[in-house]
Amino acid sequence: MDLGSVEKKLKSGRYAAVSDFAADLALIWDNAHTFNADGSDVHQMATKLRKLSEVQLGGVHGPLREGGASGGGSASGGGGASGRMTARQAAAARAAGGAKAPGG
Repeated sequence: MDLGSVEKKLKSGRYAAVSDFAADLALIWDNAHTFNADGSDVHQMATKLRKLSEVQLGGVHGPLREGGASGGGSASGGGGASGRMTARQAAAARAAGGAKAPGG
């Protein structure tokens, strides 16, 4: 898994839930730690990016887009009354600093 693959999956609507997206990010950071020496630039950056992604996604849950796993929704829709968050809304929440780290 790499960031380019995550971007493609995100743009094509292949993530049904925020947790699926977060799991792929975690896999990238795990791989960076596994295959790069402790203290290397890549290892250190992966540590920083893991912390940042955990902070940004910590308070975001549920489907990533309208329609959930069915793939029938729009990534630019208006949300919904059932607590669903579109990809655009998730990005806006991150940009606004709306998500906070658990316990922080």
